[in-house]
Amino acid sequence: MPQDLPGDPPDQSFLNSVRDFGIIQPIIMTEGPQGVKVAAGRRRIKAARLIGIGELGAVVFQEGWVSPESLTLIENRHRQQNALADLLAIEALFKAGNDEEKIAANLGVSKVT
Repeated sequence: MPQDLPGDPPDQSFLNSVRDFGIIQPIIMTEGPQGVKVAAGRRRIKAARLIGIGELGAVVFQEGWVSPESLTLIENRHRQQNALADLLAIEALFKAGNDEEKIAANLGVSKVT
């Protein structure tokens, strides 16, 4: 893994989520003659390092097939907010017997969010 990763450090809420649930989405990388480049997942890598996770899952594409920058844009587009999916998931958590406090704590948000 590259040592120098641009971008802000992960916030406490993200660190808590990674500590509690692990890294649930693999890092996206490209590999070529000059080594590997992180296309997506820099914040996940930073969080893992801060809390002591030594190994992360990754999907590695061969350089030349697609640029790391394109993969970054593609992943960011896939991660757009999906309010309906969020609502349905929260409703399912309520139906499973979770209360607002537990759901908010698991998500790392306040109850009023």
